[in-house]
Amino acid sequence: MPGLTAYTGLLNIGKPQLGETLVVAAASGAVGSVVGQIAKVKGCRVIGIAGGEQKCRFVKEELGFDGCLDHRQPNLAERLQAACPNGIDIYFENVGGVVFDAVLPLLNNFARIPVCGLIAHYNATELPAGPRAAAHAEYPHQAADLPGFHRL
Repeated sequence: MPGLTAYTGLLNIGKPQLGETLVVAAASGAVGSVVGQIAKVKGCRVIGIAGGEQKCRFVKEELGFDGCLDHRQPNLAERLQAACPNGIDIYFENVGGVVFDAVLPLLNNFARIPVCGLIAHYNATELPAGPRAAAHAEYPHQAADLPGFHRL
């Protein structure tokens, strides 16, 4: 089912186009790995985000992504900006939390964000804080689609 989830979420919601930049969280996982490979076939530049050097090496060397950032290393937002100098057209969301915070300011107008999961919040014992308005206040010009969907 992860392949069908990746296919449906990316093609029906993400709608990748030749030359666009896609960022996928949990890039080495069952869904994220397929999302990135489909996006490459569609002609996208693909940047993965994963937890650890070994996972990032797998994402780049075995899956063929254009880059991968280890979210456990410092300065994720700065490294993501360097990896996506022209912004992000599609962000396939599997994680939430600080990863989403790093992505949000880099979204291009009319970016698409298929929301497949928010694993950073699954084991929370209390409600997370609302959007960190101060962190995102300087980006009022953005217009993006942010639909969720049920994983199959």
